[in-house]
Amino acid sequence: MINSRHYLSFDRMKDGTPVFVRAVRREDKYALLKAYEHMSDRSIYYRFMRPKWQMSLDEAARFTDVDFENHVAIAAGHYSDKGEEEALGIGRYIVLPGTKVKRAEFACAVVDSLQSHGVGFILFNHLVKIAREQGIEEFVAEVLPQNRGMIGVFRKSGLPTRTIMEDGLLRVNLDLRQRREVLEWD
Repeated sequence: MINSRHYLSFDRMKDGTPVFVRAVRREDKYALLKAYEHMSDRSIYYRFMRPKWQMSLDEAARFTDVDFENHVAIAAGHYSDKGEEEALGIGRYIVLPGTKVKRAEFACAVVDSLQSHGVGFILFNHLVKIAREQGIEEFVAEVLPQNRGMIGVFRKSGLPTRTIMEDGLLRVNLDLRQRREVLEWD
């Protein structure tokens, strides 16, 4: 059984670069603030669906203080030439209460310099693995229609997907019950 609180795994980006994937820790709030400062306005808008000029330490603490039952968050990263961890992206899901099917809302953000390198896909796949262990049957996500990167992650997942356009957003439901092999990089 997966212990999401102590999750640690290794993967590779499209170009073969190794990355680690691990559970987010409280002390990651500072790395999250640093990564946020290096995200473009477009990436921030895609993640939060509104302009957001800064992130406070309290907000970063909320994003990194998770219970790993109803709120699971993982980070992808690698080590710099100096041996320091560098954050590449963060993904999370939050269980939605009061639904017949056990659902969780999925979200993800990747630093601009590594978008389209497979980091979002890596985060998504690891969260699917954790969610299935915890009995989550469906991920739901709200995505801006112009966010082709995240839409591509969902398509590439091979999971049965229902998509509805509503209020200018794509509302995506991904069925985690059907197991399919992860597709290889194009």
